[in-house]
Amino acid sequence: MLSANDQEIEVRAAAIKGLGRRADPRSFGTLLQKLNETNVSLRVLAIDALSKFKDKNVGDIMINLLSEKNLEIVMAAMDALGNLGESKAEGPLIQFLSHQDHRVRGRAALALGSLKD
Repeated sequence: MLSANDQEIEVRAAAIKGLGRRADPRSFGTLLQKLNETNVSLRVLAIDALSKFKDKNVGDIMINLLSEKNLEIVMAAMDALGNLGESKAEGPLIQFLSHQDHRVRGRAALALGSLKD
């Protein structure tokens, strides 16, 4: 997991993607730390990687990310919530259906369509 902390962004990106593909519970903490990266692209990759885990906390983590200022992070969290089928995200996602940015509205609608009943 040292490569997830490499100085080269490309190496960190590849490591984050790999950790997501494996979804090994031992890498969960490392991926959580990657949510604090300064590079938005790496944060988006970490969100995607975490969405592949079956951990009960992932949904809450993604819902909390909906309050981020950066729309790329918000949209990645929406995608993750849709992939997870996280039904408790319905209320927070509905609020984005009237967002000024059409991309955000579209992602919210897609995520809502994927939620479990």
